[in-house]
Amino acid sequence: MEEIRKYTPNDKEYIVNALTDEGLTEDEMTFETDETYLSDVGFFSYREGEYPQMTHFYVDKDKRGFDNAQKRRK
Repeated sequence: MEEIRKYTPNDKEYIVNALTDEGLTEDEMTFETDETYLSDVGFFSYREGEYPQMTHFYVDKDKRGFDNAQKRRK
């Protein structure tokens, strides 16, 4: 079963490399100040406010596809 865990500073290099590869600059990366979680297929970040806002949603390139898109957590 896929585990979701909270971001730690050890994850920074992986996330920066992933977002840089997608064309973001470091100024556009807010994962360190947002709520960020990782899984075995990627990561996501969001922030609370008047309305919750998804700031980053990333799936590893080698894990993109229909099989992972249709998975359901149990």
